[in-house]
Amino acid sequence: MDRRAQIGRCTNLRPAQVILQIEEELGRCPLDRLMLRIACGTADWPHSLEKALNGFWEDGNVGVYELLPLRRRDVRAAAEAEGIDPDQFVEDVGRRGAPPLAIKPVTLRMLINLYGQVDMLAGLVRMLRPDEVVIVADADAPGRSGAERLACRLRPLVRPLKIVEPPAGHKDLRAWR
Repeated sequence: MDRRAQIGRCTNLRPAQVILQIEEELGRCPLDRLMLRIACGTADWPHSLEKALNGFWEDGNVGVYELLPLRRRDVRAAAEAEGIDPDQFVEDVGRRGAPPLAIKPVTLRMLINLYGQVDMLAGLVRMLRPDEVVIVADADAPGRSGAERLACRLRPLVRPLKIVEPPAGHKDLRAWR
């Protein structure tokens, strides 16, 4: 079996197990010819992995990069490249509560493909066909109200649908880690 496929299937493993598997594989590879790329969510990046990788290569040969969300001007440029009025697109995305989708290239592409439909969010839900939708509301009145309005729009399209809030002491998802 291809080693790349084997390591690629370790998504259900704990970080320590993944690190051990990577270290084992690297011990068998000609490192002078190897280029290794690992991707994971920012919050999930195990710093012990970075330390382990630095043990295999000389200083300066291991780079860790955080991919940041797309900026407004990136979203505008993508819309314009598709022949869509960028000002109108950004305004519509904001009005429909879709900025969290527009800041990621994959979901921005879906929004652009759905643009012009009466309800972009409903179109996205139809396209993705999720088994379940979980809306994480801010832990304040406007957050709960907005989550409930969104849930009302999505209930006809998907079941089950849940609204959750961060635990006490955390206003929103960004503060809840």
